Amino acid sequence: MSLKPKHGKPHGQIDVDVLESAAWNSLPHFARVLCIAIAANFRGGDNGSLTATWPTARKRGIRSYGQFTKGLALLQDRGLIIKTVQGEQRGVRPLPSRYAITWKPINERRDGGYEFGIVATRIAPDNWRDWQPSVHEAAAKAQRSAALAARFSKGRQTTTNPKPPVVPASKKDPKPPVVDAETTGGFGKRRFPKPRVVARAETTGGSLYRYLREASIPAEDE
Repeated sequence: MSLKPKHGKPHGQIDVDVLESAAWNSLPHFARVLCIAIAANFRGGDNGSLTATWPTARKRGIRSYGQFTKGLALLQDRGLIIKTVQGEQRGVRPLPSRYAITWKPINERRDGGYEFGIVATRIAPDNWRDWQPSVHEAAAKAQRSAALAARFSKGRQTTTNPKPPVVPASKKDPKPPVVDAETTGGFGKRRFPKPRVVARAETTGGSLYRYLREASIPAEDE
C-alpha cells in the first residue's frame, strides 16, 4: 500500500464510531464545526498536511478567534486531530500549522517530513478511542446540569405563581388654601385691598385718598 498522497476533490469523512465516541460528544458545538472544517480539507492522500486558519474557520461558522483557538486545543486534547507541523511567520505571508485527522492514516508529506516525531502510518492512529472524561469534567458537567435545572424550575414557578400587584398608597388630601387677612380685609390689619383702593381713587379723582388721609387711615400708594 502506497503512502504517497493522491490528491482529489476536498471532502470530509467522519466515521460513525467517531460520532458516537465520548471524545466527540464531549465537544461544544463550535469545536465540532471546526473539526468538520479541518476534515473537509482532506483530498484522499494528504492527511497530515491539513490546515486550519482563522479566515477559513470564520467562513465555516466560528464566531470568534477565541473559539477558534479553544477549539483547536479541545480537538487535540480529545485525540481527534494531531499537529504535524508548527506554523511560523516568514516575511509577510505566514505559514499555517499542519494537522492530521486521527481516524484516517497519516500520509507522507511531499514538501518534507513532519515534526514532533510524527511519521506516516498505514493504519489510522485512532487516538480519540483512548480519551475518557476525567472526574473533574464529569463533576463540572453534573454541576452545570443541576444549575440549569434549578434555573428552569425557578423560572417555571415565577411564571405559574406570579406575585400580586403592588397597590400604591392613596395620596394625602391637599391642605386647605391659606387665607391672607391683609388681602381679604378680615381680622388683623385694617387695610382695604390694594386694587379696590386704586380703582376708587382713579374713579373719584383722588377724593377717597384725601378722605383717608384726613381720617388718619393708612393706605398704600400704587
